[in-house]
Amino acid sequence: MSPIDNDLPDLPGLTQETNLAPRPNVAPAPSPAHGSIKITRCPDGRAVGRVEPLRGIMLKMGRDAACPISLNDPDVSRVHAILTLSEDGLRIADLNSTNGTWLNGAKITTEVLLKTGDTLLLGATVLIYTRL
Repeated sequence: MSPIDNDLPDLPGLTQETNLAPRPNVAPAPSPAHGSIKITRCPDGRAVGRVEPLRGIMLKMGRDAACPISLNDPDVSRVHAILTLSEDGLRIADLNSTNGTWLNGAKITTEVLLKTGDTLLLGATVLIYTRL
């Protein structure tokens, strides 16, 4: 019996060979994107041109790094808005942000359905939505 076998008394039949058996390296496939947003203007300019694929049923947008769509903009609330996938497409709602969420130049006060080409303004960041 090898020294490794002695270290595993509660796992009968486990040997060094069993312990070192190769494991498949399979990562889960990402869910398909149902749309994207492209940053066209932001305060520091570094994120201009960045395209975020939209995956999942609910995506929070905000300054907080924990948000799936994190925006480096001091005028954006930590958790500013939420995108929700519905049967008819992607909807956006403001989450009581300090500066509001604007869609095509109008401040939104209720959940709104997005369409390709819509312009979003969160703080000083401008984003363009594309439905896939």
